[in-house]
Amino acid sequence: SNTMSIADLKSKQKFKSHNDFAFHYGLHKNSQWINFDIHNESSKRRALYLEITNPNLYHARLYGSDGDQILLLHEFGSKFSFYERPIFHPNFILPIYVDSGANNSLYLEILPGMLSNNFSLILWDANAREEYRHKEFMFLIVFQIIHFIFLGVLAVVMYITRQRWQ
Repeated sequence: SNTMSIADLKSKQKFKSHNDFAFHYGLHKNSQWINFDIHNESSKRRALYLEITNPNLYHARLYGSDGDQILLLHEFGSKFSFYERPIFHPNFILPIYVDSGANNSLYLEILPGMLSNNFSLILWDANAREEYRHKEFMFLIVFQIIHFIFLGVLAVVMYITRQRWQ
């Protein structure tokens, strides 16, 4: 829906069904809203991460329902400092907690910005995402080591070939 107030959220009549994890909003002048429900059927409280995969998303808000109230859970975007993010990662990763047997309604408001608002939403188990983040970090370390070895070999080769030409 192109325009919606917080009071309209509970009725859910303005929302259209969307069966993909990718959202392609492009540039727009009004806030874009996404509504989704999380059902925790386990006997334990679940710690989840909602990942928004566009690090250039200018401004967004995540709301949750608590009975009859709509509460602001997270406000995020590239307009805020990286160090204001709840989890330091290039993508926006927002922690969400769902009690045992609970049904939580979440509302994501994408506010207008200067860049395209195309992104994917991924809901992770918090532990699984931390393991994946560790693998990302290890991959980057290995990449950097290979990169520095290559630069070292290149420097040695350049030095050796320079000596022969003189």
